[in-house]
Amino acid sequence: IGGKKDEILEMFSRVISEGQQQEVLLELQPSGGEPLTVCLSLSSLQKLDSDGNQCLRGWMYFVDKQSYINGGIVETEQLLKKQADELAILNHLSVATGSSLDLDEILNSICQEMVSVFNARNTGIALLNDSQTGLQVVAFHSEDPEESDATGLEFSLEGNDASLFVIKTGQPIVVPDAQFNPITLSLHEVMVRRGTSCLLVVPLLARGEVIGTIGIPSESQAVFSREEVRLAQTIAGQVAGVIDNARLYRTVEKARDVAEHELEIGRQIQIGFFPESLPQIAGWELFSYFQSARQVAGDFYDAFSLDQNKKLALVLADVCDKGLGAALFMVLFRSLLRANIQQCFDEGSDSDATNGVMIVEAVRKTNDYIAENHAKASMFATVFIAVLSRDQDEVWYINCGHDAPLALRADGSSELLMPTNPAIGMFPDLPVASKCIKLQTGDLLFACTDGVPDALSTDGRSFGKTQLLKILDENGSMEQRLDSLTTALVHHTAGTEQYDDMTWIAFSRS
Repeated sequence: IGGKKDEILEMFSRVISEGQQQEVLLELQPSGGEPLTVCLSLSSLQKLDSDGNQCLRGWMYFVDKQSYINGGIVETEQLLKKQADELAILNHLSVATGSSLDLDEILNSICQEMVSVFNARNTGIALLNDSQTGLQVVAFHSEDPEESDATGLEFSLEGNDASLFVIKTGQPIVVPDAQFNPITLSLHEVMVRRGTSCLLVVPLLARGEVIGTIGIPSESQAVFSREEVRLAQTIAGQVAGVIDNARLYRTVEKARDVAEHELEIGRQIQIGFFPESLPQIAGWELFSYFQSARQVAGDFYDAFSLDQNKKLALVLADVCDKGLGAALFMVLFRSLLRANIQQCFDEGSDSDATNGVMIVEAVRKTNDYIAENHAKASMFATVFIAVLSRDQDEVWYINCGHDAPLALRADGSSELLMPTNPAIGMFPDLPVASKCIKLQTGDLLFACTDGVPDALSTDGRSFGKTQLLKILDENGSMEQRLDSLTTALVHHTAGTEQYDDMTWIAFSRS
């Protein structure tokens, strides 16, 4: 066949470059004989010989042209049937992978299916270890009940050139005579013990990287066909996708657990900034309520004594935005307001300065610090501050852009405490003013964040200011009315995910 050398070499090149089986009819003229027609067929299946050379498997047989044509028709029919069978197998595997969320169960089911499809002794799925030096079996199935389960075993890549080839190239490999083939040197003992004659190893490719292999050993001397290798590769692609998705899910779950743990720590720290109980001051009854929409909150309230317990400051605030950022600024706002209010009252206790003057100065200091040092964060807070004096009916207050608190008189009248200046932190040199209101015995002052009237029910209805006012205007003690409000809020929001913090403070003359 020397005269066909160029044609044959070209055929070899096509097989290697295109990765597809090639066939060619050759007309040969033996010396002194009749012309012969032969079919030369080369498989795309590549393997390594004992010297590590990459080889192609092929065969040649005599044919007559008509038989060859007729055989092609039959072969086409057989190919169509094979394709239909393969689709059925792949569909069955797709159902198996989607029927469970347990990765181990899915992989073991796939191993069992592959043993049946390839008529193999067993099938194992192995993943590369973290150091990339070995393969750990994560799923295994054998038809032989006497055969020990290989799950959990780890095989070194040293001396296992077959697996190394698959991992480095991302290509499958068929190892004939596996018990003695030097490219499976480190596995010879296992091959002999399990009676393996031929071994097919296919890569598990996830996002372009080999993450492991599937090993399919056969007790038969017959070598795996090109179609079997292709089918095994297709199945391996599905398996790799399942494993990769499971890994991504675990990574996301782990990150979420870490984030939730950190948020819980933040929540515990933040709770420490809220007063454990409201301080008492003669002549007044005080109440508060707080329900965070998330693990950390942007709402806060505070209550602390001033001027040797002669006075009491109450603060209610709502930091813009939600989540961790708002929570961090909540701590900053709360700390600055408390420190500045206490400082201003300590410095002004021996002067003629009124409560109103001192809280104005405290707010001005807090605002300027936020606006000048944290302008890039664009964070601000609406704040209501009230200062009560022992056994006095005067309440000095500042409303920095907050929803107007409500003063309910014992005689049935009411008054809204409208904003006296913009929210804190929006810009420096904020014009700040304070006002004074007098509360008589039985009068109630109620202040809340917008999360209370805006609270939604399952059908999308907001709680509303009308219902809020109706409950607060009911007969009964202040404590009874506020308990009714809390109960109504809980019932209204039952079954819904709260999207905003709900906070209120209330006080009345006793």
